[in-house]
Amino acid sequence: MSPHKPRSISSPLRVSLWALALANAIIVIVRIAMTVGQHIVDSRFTQKADYTWEGLDYPHLFLSERLEDVAMTLHESVRLALNVSSTVAEEEWQQSTVMTDIGHGRVRLGPDHHIFVVAHLHQTHCLRVFQHALLGTPAVLGESDGSPEHFNHCLDYLRRTFLCAADDTLERGDFMARDFEVDRIGDTLVCEDWERLYADMGHNYEEWTAWSGQWN
Repeated sequence: MSPHKPRSISSPLRVSLWALALANAIIVIVRIAMTVGQHIVDSRFTQKADYTWEGLDYPHLFLSERLEDVAMTLHESVRLALNVSSTVAEEEWQQSTVMTDIGHGRVRLGPDHHIFVVAHLHQTHCLRVFQHALLGTPAVLGESDGSPEHFNHCLDYLRRTFLCAADDTLERGDFMARDFEVDRIGDTLVCEDWERLYADMGHNYEEWTAWSGQWN
């Protein structure tokens, strides 16, 4: 009697087994990558006491403590008008978006005074770009223009930062049906204390100018 030969696995079943094995391998790899990635994110974005200031070893935030909450009531304003002939409006735009007196949004940190940009000032810079684009005015010295490329960058940058800090404040009624000429007072928001941020940036800028002045 000839020995019994084991049945060979059919091609469709073999393909299914390989596909299942491959899927399991991919799941394992993805889980490992997620675990490693989360560890990197946790270590990158967790504030600690000391930094080497080499590579990515620097604080994620400019301030070491959370900003306090402040209230801001929304309302229609005559300030920051889009008026190409108004010197008052232009001065308001410069003061609110360029912020020369606090270093244009740049801070110097660490023993070697590494330069960083605070994200909030990148946002206000983009508002200034929109102003230039809407009015068709040239950028002043040291500023960026309102070119289509820069405009598109700023539009996408603001979109992403809005997503990053999604505000779930409840607004009354339908803003699309509101007459802003008559109903000029809006809701009150709970915000982070931007004046504290500006003050600390100004202090950092003063320290930087005092230090850099020693070498000029």
